[in-house]
Amino acid sequence: MPTALRLLPLSLLFLLGLPLRATHLVGGELGYRSLGETAPGSGLFRYAVDLRLYLNCGPSSNFQDFTEFLASVPAQTITIGIYDQDPAQPEADKVRTATLDLPLMDVVADGPNLPPGCTTGNELCMLTGTFTATIDLPATAGGHHLYYQLCCRSNGIINLTAPAFTGIAFHAFIPPEGLANSSPTFLDRPQVFLCIGDTSSYLNTATDPDGDVLEYLFATPSNSPQMESGVTPPTLPWPLPLAGHQPDHSATVPFGPDGHAALDPTTGMAAFMPASQGIYTVAVRVNEYRDGQLIASTVRDVEVRGIPCSSGNNAPVLDPATTTFFEASANVPFSLLLQFNDVDGDDLTLVTNGSLLQAAPPAAVSAPNQAPGSVSATLSWTPSCAQASDVPYVLSATATDNACPNASAHALVSILVRPPAVVDTIIGDTAVCADAAEVAYSITNTSGPQPEWTVTGGTLIDGQGTNTIGVVWTTPGTGTVHVSLTDPAGCGVSTFQLEVGVQASPTLDLGTDIALCLGDSLPLGPGGAGSWTWTPADGLSDDTIAQPMASPTATTTYTAVLEVDGCTAEDDLMVTVQPLPNVEAGPDHWTCPGAPATLSGSGDGTAAWTPIDGLDDPGSFTPAANPATSTTYHLTVTDANGCSASDSVTVHVVDVVVDAGADVAICQGDTIQLLATGTPGVTWEWTPAEALSDPTVASPLAHPTATTLFMVTARLDTCSAADSVRVTVQGPPAEPFDLRAEPGCETIRVFLRDNTGAAQLDWDLGDGTIADGPTVQHHFAYGDPIAITLRATDASGCVTTLVQAIPADTLPELTATAPMNVFTPNGDGRNDLFSPLDDHVGPCADLVIMNRWGQTVFASTGNNVRWDGHDASGQACVPGTYFYTFTLRTLQWNGTVELIR
Repeated sequence: MPTALRLLPLSLLFLLGLPLRATHLVGGELGYRSLGETAPGSGLFRYAVDLRLYLNCGPSSNFQDFTEFLASVPAQTITIGIYDQDPAQPEADKVRTATLDLPLMDVVADGPNLPPGCTTGNELCMLTGTFTATIDLPATAGGHHLYYQLCCRSNGIINLTAPAFTGIAFHAFIPPEGLANSSPTFLDRPQVFLCIGDTSSYLNTATDPDGDVLEYLFATPSNSPQMESGVTPPTLPWPLPLAGHQPDHSATVPFGPDGHAALDPTTGMAAFMPASQGIYTVAVRVNEYRDGQLIASTVRDVEVRGIPCSSGNNAPVLDPATTTFFEASANVPFSLLLQFNDVDGDDLTLVTNGSLLQAAPPAAVSAPNQAPGSVSATLSWTPSCAQASDVPYVLSATATDNACPNASAHALVSILVRPPAVVDTIIGDTAVCADAAEVAYSITNTSGPQPEWTVTGGTLIDGQGTNTIGVVWTTPGTGTVHVSLTDPAGCGVSTFQLEVGVQASPTLDLGTDIALCLGDSLPLGPGGAGSWTWTPADGLSDDTIAQPMASPTATTTYTAVLEVDGCTAEDDLMVTVQPLPNVEAGPDHWTCPGAPATLSGSGDGTAAWTPIDGLDDPGSFTPAANPATSTTYHLTVTDANGCSASDSVTVHVVDVVVDAGADVAICQGDTIQLLATGTPGVTWEWTPAEALSDPTVASPLAHPTATTLFMVTARLDTCSAADSVRVTVQGPPAEPFDLRAEPGCETIRVFLRDNTGAAQLDWDLGDGTIADGPTVQHHFAYGDPIAITLRATDASGCVTTLVQAIPADTLPELTATAPMNVFTPNGDGRNDLFSPLDDHVGPCADLVIMNRWGQTVFASTGNNVRWDGHDASGQACVPGTYFYTFTLRTLQWNGTVELIR
């Protein structure tokens, strides 16, 4: 079967042959209508309470009509309970304060309009019973709850848990005092017959007589605290008990995961599709909002049944070119063609309902024009001025075909009647100043008529005929702005007048522009009472007083704003800053008494020196100054603008004095800084210059090698003075100490002797040995170098450090050997033997004698280190020059000896 959005007939309730026996009640809703205060000041407010119940009147029902139904409830009447809301405990249980019996006022029967031969739903029947009564209730701070309960729901409901043991209850809330309200009214009776697997439209739309904003949403069906019909409990449990849903079902998924349920939150139009055969309970809550606040709710709680339907039938559709929302104007005729078409060519019937048909004057719908596959009618309405509203009027149109089963389509037409033009305020300043800037005045006007403005006490500059005008106020006192709106639909003229206080504005004249020299200051403004603001604040002593002192650093235009009683005046004044002339008094001078000094001033303008004492020409830039004492002269230069600048120079008249400082003593080799002081500005000359770092400065470095008398001369022009300082050089002389070596077989004995004559002698022999005294002897090992340090300290504490380092290969040179260079081995007992050293080194020394051809003629053996002039064979060597090599441990001596006979 093709899916079609369909709305089935109002009266199709139950299908014969369902496996479960149905009960009697299939739904309802509870509401009320505000009828106003019973009498002015009575504090009692009358309400008409309406309960609508939907009853199964088919052959499967327990009751065929409401008479049988009422006979089964206590007292055979519908009795609701009234419960007050405690504002201090809004979530507490509610205590019953009154009851109200509702008589049956109206019964409407609905049944299917089936074509010949159609048996689907041919035994379905639904009765809509309306029970109504009035009640007077006092205004309370919490409001009133209305409540009615019945037992029980149909035992075949498949989306609720334990439906046969679940009650059904109806609730409404009357808001607190001061908030008159009536419940929304549903346009159509509920539809409870749905084809399995086919999506059908379902109309839950309601209208609200108060013009409140309505919101539609699915709700959980109610339960009742007592399983007994018609009983109003003394205490209403809070929150109200709710029915339980089977798994995979909920308020928003009433047909389970395989079915479909959608609800438009703004129109109440729903789309339902059950996936399985059976009974489902669906609840829709309508919330009322006023000024953005939720004030009350209405719940429609009904049973719907999913049944198998024959395939191939398509629901009618509204002509797609039809618009369903309109804006209408009062006293202007409005018409709309409503046409539905059916692609199957079925005959269609058209039913309309809604607030438009009950309006005053009401809208009219022409007799339906029927043709195969279509039906149409014309909606005509001329709304009155009184029918203008912020909430649209709603008309529902339902087209139903004569197929088996019937299929329907809904259309909701909303018509908003624009309110007449009303002006209740003018936006703009009510305290203004005369002769000030243009002031804007405006109104909120969305209705279209052109406003007519009238101004007294001022001049309307622009904007006549628009929503905003500009006014310049000219006359102190009370002015008015008057606006008039004429509604284009003839719904009257709306006017409004705004009174405006016009304050006289102060006057302000800062005078002509002025000039000052850089660094000067002067007062600005004429003064006067009021609040002052000066901008910029730079260069002002105070930017909030009437006459600030101005000393800007650059040319500045100052703006003064004077405020008196909220009105202001403004004026500008330029302060031109003249630059100061250049001036330079020149460097300071030092001179001897009676010796004039020429000043070297300069500048742009005329010169004037002060004081004039000692000057030959105070008006010259370069006068000769010959003051008796030191004097500071000030040079003032004045330019053509009268601006002056000054500089100063000091002429120092002094007798030249000099002090070379106290005599000092230094140690030999030290450097000292001499410290001469004297008259500032002098030049310096020291003698002798040879031992000084710079003889032309006051504090040269001196490094004399001997005691010296230094002379310093200070000169200032023709003036001079001299002084001297003696630098005594102390300390022992830097004479090297004597060092003599005497070789031995095991060590070298070294003899040391001081030559400085110092008071204290400290020897460091380089091998860890420390000694003192004027003479020292020490044994050193062969093959090692010798490094000896002598620290000589004289009586003044000056120290001289002497170092002798002796490499190992130079030790023979220090040994006290004095070998003869000539010997005469002639047996006379004198000079008969040649030996380089004494006999005591014989055992550890070797002596080799070679002739000039390099032949060895003698070599020592044992202790014999003396050569007697014979060769190894005992033959006397011939006279001549012989070469010798003398070796002692690591030491060796080489030389020649002349043999003479």
